[in-house]
Amino acid sequence: MTQVSDGHVPQWRRLMPGLVALLGCRRTWLTADLLSGVTAAAYLVPQVMAAYRAWPGRQ
Repeated sequence: MTQVSDGHVPQWRRLMPGLVALLGCRRTWLTADLLSGVTAAAYLVPQVMAAYRAWPGRQ
């Protein structure tokens, strides 16, 4: 995390760490990262929904 010379971290960097990571991302990686995120979501969302449905004691 980038710090100012006096050791202070700007507030926006503390509140939005995901934005800091996105700003540091290489453009060439962005397509692959987005594709892997969509693939993981397409796989995991139905898995979680099925697990929730089979959960004992669910009303």
